[in-house]
Amino acid sequence: MKNALLTLFMVVTCFIAHSQSYYFAWDGYGFATSHNYSLTYGYGSYQYKPVTDGLGLGFMEINQNYDLYYNNEGGGHGSNMRIQTNYYYLSPMTVFQCNKSGSVQCYATLGLGFAQGAMVEQHKWSNTTWSTTGQPYDSVIDRSDAVNTMVLRFGLGFAEFYPLGGNFHLFFNQDFGFMMTPMINTSDKYFEEGTNAAPTVRPIMFSLRFGIAFITHSRDTDQPYRIRKLQNL
Repeated sequence: MKNALLTLFMVVTCFIAHSQSYYFAWDGYGFATSHNYSLTYGYGSYQYKPVTDGLGLGFMEINQNYDLYYNNEGGGHGSNMRIQTNYYYLSPMTVFQCNKSGSVQCYATLGLGFAQGAMVEQHKWSNTTWSTTGQPYDSVIDRSDAVNTMVLRFGLGFAEFYPLGGNFHLFFNQDFGFMMTPMINTSDKYFEEGTNAAPTVRPIMFSLRFGIAFITHSRDTDQPYRIRKLQNL
């Protein structure tokens, strides 16, 4: 949150005098819609400028943790995999005004994510009946090196606004993040044996966020959330 607030302050300082602009810093928690292990923390910021009435263009940055658990057990053999990662995303975004006042907005993003750290642990086992070699085995292997350092993410979300005073506002945000490329390199033969989850390591994350919005010149109008060019105020 501190990094996002610092970014917000610097951007506001540089551009506040030029046109009406929208700046946001947020914290939140999310979970994967399948194979989720626990709630994970995320934070970030975004900013955009109006290009026409009801439409804005900008950028969103996201720091998102993931905590996933895949399990594939059957009879006397099976495997499971625990994945903990963090990705930093930088995504162009398009923002749409959903109602007349602009107090509800929706957005779409598409951008690249860069791995900031990862832990992948896979447990595989088999008894003599299921083993191809006739020998039982039980292994736990660290495969953090298999995490893809770059992924593609598509996001959809909504934001609702409430005034705090002056140009500052409180906002709540619901976000769905779709990982378009897998976070695990599944070409490794180790992932091909014993698990059918690895080829679909593309989690959908749902996040609830809250934060502070700074909307320039918003105290000068009775409709501070409308997306419109400054000359229309």
